[in-house]
Amino acid sequence: MIKQKLTIFFYTLFAIFIFSCSDTSTNQPQETNPFPNAKPYEVFKVQDKSYPGRKRIEWDIVSPEADEEPEIRDTLKKAMEDMKKQVKADTYMIYMYKEKVAGKNLPKGFYIYAPDGKGFGDNDFKEKLEVNKRMLWDM
Repeated sequence: MIKQKLTIFFYTLFAIFIFSCSDTSTNQPQETNPFPNAKPYEVFKVQDKSYPGRKRIEWDIVSPEADEEPEIRDTLKKAMEDMKKQVKADTYMIYMYKEKVAGKNLPKGFYIYAPDGKGFGDNDFKEKLEVNKRMLWDM
């Protein structure tokens, strides 16, 4: 009888040990979306604005769903990440428009990134991201 109780006791302890050691939680770090407010966008114009010694690429994009400042900022940041994966350049430029008529209306915002910190080549900046506050009222 005592042997049977000890056997049950040890099996119970063993089961508790096994269940306590198993990882049922997700202790792995969850991937967070770095651009939670980003909206879908479409590239409608690509221009190579390079000159000798400086490769500069410009994208003109539209994102009809990006109307608020956080959405415009995150959409521009997401587009910049996508652009850097697709193209190697010294200066990356993205202009977001309300409609596919670049040059005929003001951009919602722009993002310029120069990994080497030389801006357009002679300027001293690494990145500039601006949202056209006036456009927020016109949307």
